[in-house]
Amino acid sequence: MKAVLHQDWACAPEGHTTRRYIAGDVLEGKAAAMAIDDGVGFNPVEETKVLPVMETKRKQIKQTRGGK
Repeated sequence: MKAVLHQDWACAPEGHTTRRYIAGDVLEGKAAAMAIDDGVGFNPVEETKVLPVMETKRKQIKQTRGGK
């Protein structure tokens, strides 16, 4: 699991050492899960919007009068 932080945050994922992270850091593992639970991070994979495919118009064909 990955998480991107919204704001500065500190936690102790190992239980004994406090680590400080700044906004914009990408966390993985237990620290990422803790950040999402605390509401200071989000999972970029789950919150990515899927945009619909834009329809394109067919090219216009020039018509000529007469011969070639």
